[in-house]
Amino acid sequence: MKYNHKDIDAKWQKRWMSEGVFTMDDASEKEKFYCLVEFPYPSGAGLHMGHPRSYTALDVLSRKRRMEGYNVLYPIGWDAFGLPTENYAIKTGRKPQEVTTENINTFRRQLQSLGISFDWSREVNTTDPAYYKWTQWMFLEFFKAGMAYKKAMAINWCVRCKIGLANEEVVNGVCERCGGEVEKRDKEQWMIAITRYADRLIDDLKTVDYLPKIAKQQEDWIGRSEGAEVTFALEGDVSEYNFLGLHAFCDDSTSAFWPWLQKELSTRGGTLTVLDLPNSSEPTIAKQVQYIRENYTFNEKTIILTHSLGGVAAMKLLPELDQSIKKLILIAPPTNPSRFMDKKPRPALDACCDWSFDYQAIKDKAGSIIVIADEQDHIVPLSQPKQLADQLHAEFFIFKSNTPHFNAVEEPVVLRSILPHVTVFTTRPDTLFGATYVVLAPEHPLIAELANRIQNKKDVEAYQQVTKEKTEIERGDATKEKTGVMLKGVQVIHPVTGEVLPVWVADYVLMSYGTGAIMAVPAHDVRDYQFAKTYGLPIHQVIEAPIVSVPSGIVHQTAGQLTEPIVVDVACYTGEGVCVNSDFLNGLEIEAAKAKMIEWLEKEGKGVRKINYRLRDWVFSRQRYWGEPIPLVHCDTCSPETDGWVAVPIEQLPVTLPDVEKYEPTDSGESPLATITDWVNTTCPECGGPATRETDTMPNWAGSSWYFLRYVDAHNPDAFADPQKLKRWMPVDWYNGGMEHTTLHLLYSRFWNKFLFDRGHVPTSEPYAKRTSHGLILAEDGTKMSKSKGNVVNPDELVEQFGADALRLLELFIGPFAEPAPYSHAGMVGTRRFLEKVMDLPGKVVETESEEVTRALHQLIQKVGEDIETQGYNTAVSALMIFVNAVGDGGGLTRQTLQAFACVLSPFAPHIAEEVWSQVGDGLAMQQPWPAFDAELAKDVVVTLGVQVNGKVRGQVTLAVDATEAQARAAAEADEHVQTYLQGKTVKKFVYVPGRIVSFVVV
Repeated sequence: MKYNHKDIDAKWQKRWMSEGVFTMDDASEKEKFYCLVEFPYPSGAGLHMGHPRSYTALDVLSRKRRMEGYNVLYPIGWDAFGLPTENYAIKTGRKPQEVTTENINTFRRQLQSLGISFDWSREVNTTDPAYYKWTQWMFLEFFKAGMAYKKAMAINWCVRCKIGLANEEVVNGVCERCGGEVEKRDKEQWMIAITRYADRLIDDLKTVDYLPKIAKQQEDWIGRSEGAEVTFALEGDVSEYNFLGLHAFCDDSTSAFWPWLQKELSTRGGTLTVLDLPNSSEPTIAKQVQYIRENYTFNEKTIILTHSLGGVAAMKLLPELDQSIKKLILIAPPTNPSRFMDKKPRPALDACCDWSFDYQAIKDKAGSIIVIADEQDHIVPLSQPKQLADQLHAEFFIFKSNTPHFNAVEEPVVLRSILPHVTVFTTRPDTLFGATYVVLAPEHPLIAELANRIQNKKDVEAYQQVTKEKTEIERGDATKEKTGVMLKGVQVIHPVTGEVLPVWVADYVLMSYGTGAIMAVPAHDVRDYQFAKTYGLPIHQVIEAPIVSVPSGIVHQTAGQLTEPIVVDVACYTGEGVCVNSDFLNGLEIEAAKAKMIEWLEKEGKGVRKINYRLRDWVFSRQRYWGEPIPLVHCDTCSPETDGWVAVPIEQLPVTLPDVEKYEPTDSGESPLATITDWVNTTCPECGGPATRETDTMPNWAGSSWYFLRYVDAHNPDAFADPQKLKRWMPVDWYNGGMEHTTLHLLYSRFWNKFLFDRGHVPTSEPYAKRTSHGLILAEDGTKMSKSKGNVVNPDELVEQFGADALRLLELFIGPFAEPAPYSHAGMVGTRRFLEKVMDLPGKVVETESEEVTRALHQLIQKVGEDIETQGYNTAVSALMIFVNAVGDGGGLTRQTLQAFACVLSPFAPHIAEEVWSQVGDGLAMQQPWPAFDAELAKDVVVTLGVQVNGKVRGQVTLAVDATEAQARAAAEADEHVQTYLQGKTVKKFVYVPGRIVSFVVV
């Protein structure tokens, strides 16, 4: 029968659409199955060959699940905000809205031409105001929870795109999207505090079914490392500072740690004044503030240190001062006495003030702010100082006090926070005795703070300028020579030995990791060693390796046996071993030494156990037009606790983009929206006064971080989705996407869902129960397809020439699904020929078929069913081809066998499967139950085995699967090829393992 693919494809696509066979039934009581693919960015180029690979694979799964009786949700939509469309629109003088609509129409037509069983009734578009209304609402949830904040920072700036980039969007030092130069610029950016979820994002990977390489990429990107923060005090006294202490509720200047702290500072040349605040047990904060102002003179060298309620007095005091101070240190500060952990009523505290604070004024008056919490506090919950630190953009530390709430007479961590110091993060506290110098990142704020001490300030500034021109990738390149500048006049004191160590600035230390400072242990860190060798710095060995010395170097020894020799530099050993030259650590192995050193540091108040992360908070601002407007306005009168930023109420959402003719990015770094004054100038929703809109837009990752939730209830005007529908459908059962998205979209969307879960808006913490990935489709020569190389294969042309089913089969047959695979035109011809054979099958129907064909059918059903579940699509298609060949060899097939074959074929090549089914069955093939196989009938009755003679295959025999040893030997000896190697030999041994081995040992 002639295979006219154009007529067949059009015929069945029309019927599927008219009957709505892919539309999920919300009322169905069948078990649900939510199948998801990453929705595409609708570029002007249309579908590329990679899109159908993922969509077809999950289409096979979705179709099989429907046949197995599940209520399947397999939706599609468009991730349509973003730079490519905006840049194309600017280039062609069009509006991005028009370009986006045009591109979506092209993508929709292409996907429908492939017969993908998407539920088109749930189509979403991230640029639709009805959609991004809820993206904006979710941003406001982050904002209200203190998770979204604005921060001045050095950002990655793409010179070509004229946009700020998240760290994740800079690949090998260039912009991920355009490949353009990336430089550092200082700018205020909206940030979302994804780092607060770092541990859960790693730990919860144990609760889901992800490919191991996907989970590993997530873990590596978050980059959790455990170690210690260690304090290296700066050499010199503290006489230049004036310290003011403000005590706690019901305390005075003789309470808690104050007398001890005064003595400690006095020995270092400092003076601490602790005022006895009036009415300590029945305080009125306003009167205490007045008392402080009358009894203390402030200047730019003042450091205010507070304990508990004293912090409230300080925060009320600072906005009233005419003078800025050096630093504010808040120890265990409360912000809401009604929420204390012991739940004791404290009416005096409730009434002492209004418990509201002008955070912006506090920040303006304090040069720097540190907030310290006690991990064993029994009064103030950790959440209060943490939220306060967020509001003040302060450094935040959690320490373990000697007595809960820092009430001991000696609290070393308090002293540590006061003294000028360098804090380093290290994963190797066991090597602390080997630290011979300290290195700061060139951007470290301490360099500016110590400017008056630095004797070679011009050299340092010149080095800082050179560093600004380098990317973090370049700075971290292990192959490049290490450079740096000593901070002459600045030294630190080793926290254990008391030795005075030099301080250097070097670009191999990054401000974005740890504290931006390291202790250098050149004997046991390669980068430190290279730097020390370059500048002639000391190298102290503190780890002794289990080694055997040989003339050519060092050979590692394990369990008394030499492994393959590894030649290393004796002066820098980074492997396992025991501590030497390390006082109380001597003789300990590394892990035990780490634990003991951290214990000592915490006891002495010179360090704390610390977990660090490579992950940084999410840069959420973009200075472009084509993105979701950030739904905030700035009012000079309202919301001092959020620096004047006020949320747009839900009744006024969505905040839509203005319809303008010009929207080109600016060289200044400001969003083009900033120039549209009619849109920018608005009224404050709180006070009704004048206000200005935020002009940055959201990153394109925003809309794609929650689209899987909207599919569940795609057209709900009153909520992003009905809670009952979310409970019914979440989590996604199977999600497939590209490996290139496992450290960006996948991480962001998991985080976004966890946050919504914590806010009570979604029913599951993890959005995806299972995640798999597919390999790229490459050009025929194995290189990446690109327009510049002229090797792009257009799916439209293949569908036109060969048909949708042929392309679907090629995408699945081309190689292992998870691996990259080159396009094959010969493969395209091959899948077409296979389909032509399928069209001939109705003409081969017989009354009775051979046992071989029956067996082949049951083997097919078993094989294909198993392969779909393991994404072995290539071997499943191969099995379909083998079956068709078996029918040809076996003399035909029965009507019932052809019906079963059409059902098995249906998920893979649905158009031709329906055409075949229509000749032998009623209804639609896709709506039939998935065929069952008989395990007995699926068993092979014969097996072909290689015959070995002295370990080498010399022939083969075909045996019944239940052949006896005698039968196997007789068959093997009868093979003419085997006879050649047995002739004139004596058989010493014959081995037969049914179904596996036939072997002779001869002499």
